Amino acid sequence: MVEGFLANVIEWVEYVYTTYYYSIISAIIFVLVGFIIGKLLGRLVHRTLHSMEVDTILKKAMQTNVKLEQPLATVTSFLIYTIAIIMALNQLQVTTTILQMIIAGVILVIIIAAAFAVKDFIPNAVAGFYLLKNNVIKEGQVISVKGVKGKVIAVTLIETKLQTKEGNLVHIPNSSITKAEIVTLKKNLPRAKYN
Repeated sequence: MVEGFLANVIEWVEYVYTTYYYSIISAIIFVLVGFIIGKLLGRLVHRTLHSMEVDTILKKAMQTNVKLEQPLATVTSFLIYTIAIIMALNQLQVTTTILQMIIAGVILVIIIAAAFAVKDFIPNAVAGFYLLKNNVIKEGQVISVKGVKGKVIAVTLIETKLQTKEGNLVHIPNSSITKAEIVTLKKNLPRAKYN
């Protein structure tokens, strides 16, 4: 009984070896090469973004400590890893329609989540670039936007900060400013005390 079982196992191993030998070797090569390329591309993306000083520019423009260099490099690496694994599975003829549907679903969820995450950021960032580049509003100016009068304290990539004569700090999204009428007041507001 044991001999029959061992004979069946040996026969199955020989069958798998002869039938899938080249496929297994190809799959291993795909995974190894994919992981090497993924690591190299991740480093390349990080170095490129670092040389462009993306984190520094975002820190100055948004006045927050948002870091994009390393996360984008990591996403690039994992995207290449995923492609390599899928190619290896395909080489082994393991990929099926269901696996492809699951992967498509995950990618769709990631795209939708990313779209919701940046839906307000992108218009404000574009408007912020416009405001900063064209010096539409300058720090120290007294302006009126959407019925709010105040001194411009800061113009960032995302928002403009106004201080009212009462001393309140008002944050106005840049996309709202570019769509609204801006009145630059020539004189300071009456009895205004700005710090």
